[in-house]
Amino acid sequence: MGSSLSVTPSAVVDAPIERVWSLLTRPDGFHLWVDAAMVSAEPEGRARPGQQLHGVTKALGWAFAVTIEIAEVDAERHRLRFAVELPFGVVDDQVVTMASAEGDRTQVTYEADFSFPAGWRGALLRRLRGHGLRHGTADSLKRLQRAVEAPPAR
Repeated sequence: MGSSLSVTPSAVVDAPIERVWSLLTRPDGFHLWVDAAMVSAEPEGRARPGQQLHGVTKALGWAFAVTIEIAEVDAERHRLRFAVELPFGVVDDQVVTMASAEGDRTQVTYEADFSFPAGWRGALLRRLRGHGLRHGTADSLKRLQRAVEAPPAR
């Protein structure tokens, strides 16, 4: 078993919970909160358990494939759980939860648990990429906040 890293950013966004939920569960909104371009969703449509989202991200001048597998979609509790297969064997088991906040706003919390391969390669990846993974998770939440707080397109 390799090492792990947990990151839990949270923010109150100035948007109703249903707007946030809608964006998070639509594959066509993927690029607005994830630092990757969506390539395909299998099967197509709103997020559901077993669905796989395939995307491409860029780092260090290279393009890398990213796969997100939806594990849980709980519309009643506004909870979305998915596993992200990142380059070099890193996996992010992530839970996004939402709760209504005062003034038609939404409390959004990301719980990202990154696991690294066993051995020296995993230890090296954690050391080299830990800061970037922390920053990327927080940046994803900021992107989501900007997307849901933006005025509707006309």
